[in-house]
Amino acid sequence: MRVKYGSIVTDGSGKLGGHVASKGRSGSVIRTKVTGTNPRTTAQNSTRALLGSLAAGWSSLTEEERQSFDSAVDKFKSTDIFGDVLNPSGYNLYIKLNFNAISAGFAQLTSAPEPQFLEFNPAINAEFYRDYPESSLIYFQIEEYANYRYMIKASPGVSPGISNGKSLLKVIGYLNNDSSYLNYGYIYQDIYPIQTAGDYIFLSVTRIFDNGQKGQEYFLRTMILGD
Repeated sequence: MRVKYGSIVTDGSGKLGGHVASKGRSGSVIRTKVTGTNPRTTAQNSTRALLGSLAAGWSSLTEEERQSFDSAVDKFKSTDIFGDVLNPSGYNLYIKLNFNAISAGFAQLTSAPEPQFLEFNPAINAEFYRDYPESSLIYFQIEEYANYRYMIKASPGVSPGISNGKSLLKVIGYLNNDSSYLNYGYIYQDIYPIQTAGDYIFLSVTRIFDNGQKGQEYFLRTMILGD
């Protein structure tokens, strides 16, 4: 979890009682000490390959192109959970925007883009039909589709007694459409091929722009319907 130190304890790092304190660009964090297993799943390998490619791509940019990202960091600053302002470096901004853009199927950015308006009307409803994936839809009000797609995260089916499934969410795909719904049934079944009627699915929808920016993430829950 993230922590904010005060006037008595001003900073921390190292191991203590099964926990590890560390600090990065996103702030100070305390986490449970674990031993990594490095499972090297297909998704993890793809992520590592893309990050490696982008790191090499930064080195191949011209000085003017790198400077454009260095000069744009103030335009893309954000705040952490404590309200503190976070400014990425030009390199980190290049990696972040390109990772988001390329993952969503957009072209790689070689110079810093201008920020775009991020908000859209949140998803208002979701349905999932185990035997009819073509009818499994996320509904919301859509503005236009010229320059963004939607990143869909979903959990496996869970029992009705679980009320918060955010920790179970993982990216299942990127979608676009020209109507007031997104059909996520097929990509969901590709990731989670077995569903049990009566279980619940947690979902989230995030708009990804062609400049690599992410909009707000909206969360939903729906029951798996079936015979």
